[in-house]
Amino acid sequence: MIKLNKLEKYYNRNKSNEIHVIDNINLTLPEKGLVVLLGPSGSGKTTLLNVLGGLDKVHSGMIQFDNTQINRYKSRVWDEIRNKHVGYVFQNYNLLNSMTVYDNIAITLNMVGVVDKKEIDKRIDYILENIGMANYRKRRASQLSGGQQQRVAIARALAKNPKVIIADEPTGNLDSKNTIDIMNIIKNISKTKLVVLVTHEKEIADFYADRVITLSDGQIISDIQNTSNGELDVQHDTDIYLKDLNKLSTLEDINNNLTVYSDEDIESKFDVKLIIKNKTIYLDISNDNYKKVQLLDKDSEIKVFNRHFEKVNKTSFEDSEFNLEAISSEDLTVSNKSVVTVKESVSIAWKRITGLSRLGKLFYLGFIGGAMLVAIAIGLLANVYYFNPDSFLSASDDTVIIKFEEQTYDELLALEGVGSIGYVSLITDSTKFTLDMPKLYQAWRTESSYSGYGVRSEYVSSGEIIKGRNVEAYDEIVFDKVLVDKMLKSGDFKNIGITTYDALMSVDIILTFKNNGDTYEYIIDIVGISDTASPVFYAKEETIFMLQTGIPVYEVFEDLITLSEGTVPSDVNETLTIDDPLNEIPIALRGFKMLTKDFTVSGLYTATEEVPTVLVPFELLKEFYFNTNYTVKGTDIFLHSTNVDSSLVYLGGEDITAISLFDEEEADYKVQRLFDSLGITIFTLVTLAASALSFYFIIRSSLISRIYEVSVYRALGVAKKDILKMFITEIILITTITSLVGYIAMTYLLMNLQGVVEDFVEVFHISFFSITGGILLIYVINIISGLLPVSNLLRKTPAEILSKYDF
Repeated sequence: MIKLNKLEKYYNRNKSNEIHVIDNINLTLPEKGLVVLLGPSGSGKTTLLNVLGGLDKVHSGMIQFDNTQINRYKSRVWDEIRNKHVGYVFQNYNLLNSMTVYDNIAITLNMVGVVDKKEIDKRIDYILENIGMANYRKRRASQLSGGQQQRVAIARALAKNPKVIIADEPTGNLDSKNTIDIMNIIKNISKTKLVVLVTHEKEIADFYADRVITLSDGQIISDIQNTSNGELDVQHDTDIYLKDLNKLSTLEDINNNLTVYSDEDIESKFDVKLIIKNKTIYLDISNDNYKKVQLLDKDSEIKVFNRHFEKVNKTSFEDSEFNLEAISSEDLTVSNKSVVTVKESVSIAWKRITGLSRLGKLFYLGFIGGAMLVAIAIGLLANVYYFNPDSFLSASDDTVIIKFEEQTYDELLALEGVGSIGYVSLITDSTKFTLDMPKLYQAWRTESSYSGYGVRSEYVSSGEIIKGRNVEAYDEIVFDKVLVDKMLKSGDFKNIGITTYDALMSVDIILTFKNNGDTYEYIIDIVGISDTASPVFYAKEETIFMLQTGIPVYEVFEDLITLSEGTVPSDVNETLTIDDPLNEIPIALRGFKMLTKDFTVSGLYTATEEVPTVLVPFELLKEFYFNTNYTVKGTDIFLHSTNVDSSLVYLGGEDITAISLFDEEEADYKVQRLFDSLGITIFTLVTLAASALSFYFIIRSSLISRIYEVSVYRALGVAKKDILKMFITEIILITTITSLVGYIAMTYLLMNLQGVVEDFVEVFHISFFSITGGILLIYVINIISGLLPVSNLLRKTPAEILSKYDF
């Protein structure tokens, strides 16, 4: 049962041309019977019919369909009702012309979840037999006449066995014979179901209807039960019944058969010459009263019948009955299968692509080129946002920075070993070191300088050393692979054939001490390579300070010298020097200038082998370095920690300002990268926007070409999500054979270039994640941009789509 309560609908509301198309409609419709909505054009009957079937919405009022009450239009609710309970017969048939009769009917069964082939065949065969279309099962809809198409439309509406059949001017485009045939079928259906039919032909309403509701200007002006028992005279002006005309003359021989019919007496001589020339018929009419000529063929609106016109009485349909329930399976299992499967969507999309013109296919090649630009843009952008710590990290990642707050040397050293704090590193800059290159004739450079941050050797574990061993003496060093890889990629090493870790470990580090014209070279061996993902080297702390300051440490050479005069320095301004017999200046008056600071000599030493001419005790050198860099310059201090977070908590509790080196440098690096990447980001966004815009228009073009199909699906009750699936499948297929191919091809090229040109890695970043992210981005952008025109269309009601795009 359907109830309508206070329905109101306007066209062009609140405008000067406002039309009140449904005006306070209140109506209750029964569970079965033929209810006819009658009225002239513009009375609102078709609009009311569309509202009844959920094809259109009202501005206010309530509609009750069985137990479902609808106060506000919800397409999802109406789609379900129309899908399961309403069969629609359209004036223009709305068949899918490329499909067969069978497939057009099977669609509605798929919609309600009937996928069993035997059940589908049984229902379709029964319906086609009852409407006289059994022999047209495999014929395409486009090959049928108007009356045949309308019969198929009725069969489609009946197949799912709905509760309600809605028919909008089902005989409006038919001749009188087909009109009677179609109305007889509809009348039979109304014996077991509710049929709501719109017509402007009062004769049809009076003859067939059980109830006639007349509308005018959007209002119901009469609602009566029909008790007419007369005959139906529906002879259309477009129908010619030859036996009801006067047969004036006949010319018949072996080659010709010419007969003249007329509905009136011919007053004057009828002089007509019929000429056949070049397969063309010419008529030469001499009588001025008959100048209007109309040629009839199979597609003409005028239909000719070689019989008398016969009026119809109710016995023509009273004895027949349509009962689909009798042949429907009671234990039928329904499925949630989509109306259009992925396989069918792929097939449709592929036919569209292969059927494109040469210009259209050229347009698709543009997607390949666009995807190549996207690959370049993604590579550029990935290099901005995806980076390794060695791109910004200046020291080890376990470093904590203590901000300058005038702490004393002793206060800082007291932090060593407390909790997770390892040791205090007074050196906060990278240390330069010089490698002694093998002497080759072809090599013009014999030394090469690099830099890295020094960490005490006890802070690298044996498990982190991937080549060689850890440091055991002052003249040994371990490089992390971050530094080693950079060295091996440089031209200095490649040019002389050093390309492996083993080859690099054979190279020595030269530490040169210079003082007052004297030069001493201290050789340091590379004994191991670590993997801690930091740009560091590991050595004894004394060695690190010698590399950083260029000042030789007393403890390193202590076993090689003998104190000959004076004492070992006990003040940060004192130093030891070699005992030179030719130097007659007293010790107290001797001095050296190192690191822009004057030192006095506290003792002399002798040696049996070559040693530096000046030595400084390590602790004094550290304190002197602290005074110079921290107290005077205000430089920050580094702490090496076994747990950075724990150390930060502890230092905060001691009111010492401290931050993670990793966090600070990463944040600074990101800001700089973002600033530097402005142009790259704009290029990427423009490229992606161009790709999205292209896909928008290509899918919009596809939608326009398929809009009739979409309008039929929506009118039948196919859910929006199923239609979106159709276009998503097409978008994915187009993207796969165009954009994906271009993207992968360009990515492959960039990867090869990245492997060949070492500096290229600073511009592009190609990795599994950038490739995968780029592919996903292309698909997401194409799907979203491609679905925009589809979504915009699906926002409209089915009636709006049908009326705006009525083919």
